[in-house]
Amino acid sequence: MLCSVVSFKDERMDNKESSVTKKGSIQLHIKESLMVESNSFLEIISLAQEMDVDPPFEETYKTLLDKATKVANDRKEVVIIEECELPLIDLGRLSLGKLEKEKCKSEIARASQEWGFFQVLNHGISCEILEKMRSEQVKVFRQPFHEKSKEEKFFNFSSGTYRWGTASATCLRQLSWSEAFHIPMSDIPASNGFSTLSSTMEQFATTVANLAQKLAEILAEKLGCKSNFFQENCLSSTCYLRMNRYPPCPIPSEVFGLMPHTDSDFLTILHQDEVGGLQLVKDGKWFAVKPNPEALIINIGDLFQAWSNNVYKSVHHRVVTNPRVERLSTAYFFCPSYDTEIQSCYEPSAYRKFSFREYRQQVQEDVQKFGLKVGLPRLGKSKSSPQLNRWSRARSIRSGRKLDRPTQRTTQGLELNPQAQNPKGSEIKEANTLTGSDGYDDVEVTFGKAIYMVSDGTGWTAEHSVNAALGQFDYCLVDRGCPVNTHLFSGIDDVERLMEIIKQAAKEGALVVYTLADPSMAESAKKACKLWGIAATDVLGPITEAIASHLGVLPSGLPRGAPGRSFPLSEDYFQRIEAIEFTIKQDDGALPQNLYMADIVLSGVSRTGKTPLSIYLAQKGYKVANVPIVKGLKLPNSLFEVDPEKVFGLTINPIVLQAIRRARAKSLGFSEDMRSSYSEMDHVREELEFARRIFAQNPVWPVIEVTGKAIEETAAVILRLYHDRKQKCSMPRISKRY
Repeated sequence: MLCSVVSFKDERMDNKESSVTKKGSIQLHIKESLMVESNSFLEIISLAQEMDVDPPFEETYKTLLDKATKVANDRKEVVIIEECELPLIDLGRLSLGKLEKEKCKSEIARASQEWGFFQVLNHGISCEILEKMRSEQVKVFRQPFHEKSKEEKFFNFSSGTYRWGTASATCLRQLSWSEAFHIPMSDIPASNGFSTLSSTMEQFATTVANLAQKLAEILAEKLGCKSNFFQENCLSSTCYLRMNRYPPCPIPSEVFGLMPHTDSDFLTILHQDEVGGLQLVKDGKWFAVKPNPEALIINIGDLFQAWSNNVYKSVHHRVVTNPRVERLSTAYFFCPSYDTEIQSCYEPSAYRKFSFREYRQQVQEDVQKFGLKVGLPRLGKSKSSPQLNRWSRARSIRSGRKLDRPTQRTTQGLELNPQAQNPKGSEIKEANTLTGSDGYDDVEVTFGKAIYMVSDGTGWTAEHSVNAALGQFDYCLVDRGCPVNTHLFSGIDDVERLMEIIKQAAKEGALVVYTLADPSMAESAKKACKLWGIAATDVLGPITEAIASHLGVLPSGLPRGAPGRSFPLSEDYFQRIEAIEFTIKQDDGALPQNLYMADIVLSGVSRTGKTPLSIYLAQKGYKVANVPIVKGLKLPNSLFEVDPEKVFGLTINPIVLQAIRRARAKSLGFSEDMRSSYSEMDHVREELEFARRIFAQNPVWPVIEVTGKAIEETAAVILRLYHDRKQKCSMPRISKRY
């Protein structure tokens, strides 16, 4: 059953109203909750009013929030999200007759295959346990933030148990407006900070663990894979309990409570309150899940999707924020030990064999590198084939080998028959992947939308143009959890190879972006794309025609590097080489006596990106020196003697800096003492404050916030200021003579 829910995205509250609403929501939630014992009610209310319990989102992510506030206030759009009721399964039927029992099992398997989510009643967890769990959860989250976020153990939980926000967020769509305690089950017996908390968590986890085992065995049975796999590998000591709180958010249209993701376990069992906010993807659309506090929500994780060879679906889901009320939930993650190997129970397998440890490490690396989890697509199985990836595809075209279209595997669903004992050879339904099979053992897995970039030269122009344009869709790509694959084909200088690429683009439904200097090649690309119905964009042609008209001369039509084109080593070339050599010698405060020779001087604390920024600017022909600011070390006198209009200060958000430094310290193998003096939050804040005082004493130095900025963005700001000062012009510009 579906019904429309309309949410207005222009809801805003001023600071005063937000503060009042926040306190009001705290009181309202506790008063309405039957889980809070009467003798502790006044104590909790007093604590909520007197202590700062919320994480400092506004302070920490001020830069990101400031950028979005004006856009959010100006935007008044209505977003319609349909509300859905998840399949509701009464597990009490499992104790009835054989026919009813098998029907119930089939419903569980069907919901896991079609939805990846379902909810259960008569699940074996008493209302008393759920109420006690919610009551203890409220008490824990009402602790002051400075207590919850201490580096030392909180309630004897392991370090890192308390989490909030997203340290690696570079845009609001990567920020999770929530706080949580992510607790290994092995920690629970030791968590005696609150005696009732430990016993309640243990009661909850024990009963939920039994439910998880039962459901996993049912799902395995419906695949025809009866085994002791889950009993042997998913022990209570390898699973996790997570208590979540989503505080009221002043800009709910811009920030998620939990950004779109899939779970990395076998199964997740969730108990949520009546507030709502959970949304999931079904048939390519987002749906809001109607809350049912009496039911438990079950969802399939990545490991079960891989183990079932894509029969059961791990679907993207998220939590949206609420401007007025907080939301609470408790999740149990059914996980194996780190060394457990995950291998599909069907052949041919869509995924290679991998361990849970390997998968967790891959997810962490993806989040650091891309800002979001990539997940199972990275584990797609592929063998030596002319269809492996974009690089082998390009090599194949250049060598003259034929490219075949990856075909979609049949989407016949697995027959959910308890008597099916030999599933090998069954066709497996694919949902979020396109798995190619051309009749051989070669398999290609392609994910997301494809963009082909074709050039008769290096392809840098096309690549940079596409990357710049994709930057406008960060929010959309993260929101939908659907990556874009770009494929670069450079040095394409004959029509035959060009046609091969365009044919392949037609088969994959790709967008073609081309920079072809030869007018006949460009015209051929245009006609071929039109013939095969391919969306295409000529990046170079329009601007070349405009310049030709402006200059009154015809273009040569020759790509870079073509015979007949000569590029003498100009003064500009040698200037860039000299700038690079100078910048390398001046890195990290070396040779301070030469600062006067620099065009630009960068100064900031460690890990604000001074070195890569210096090298980038040097490649543009600017001599750059960088001077680190280290608390307790005197800066060179020459820094204050050079022209102050050359000097630029760099600063960064402390949370982001701490995350970067921790990763750096770990990669370099720092000892605990060295880590604490380098990446401990108090030290990070003190060093940034020390740098701020230096910048304040030198007001002529522009101070640039680098949080969330790419090197190119920071460099553009510096060069704009540099040339504006140098030319003393009213319109900032960077001029160059050809």
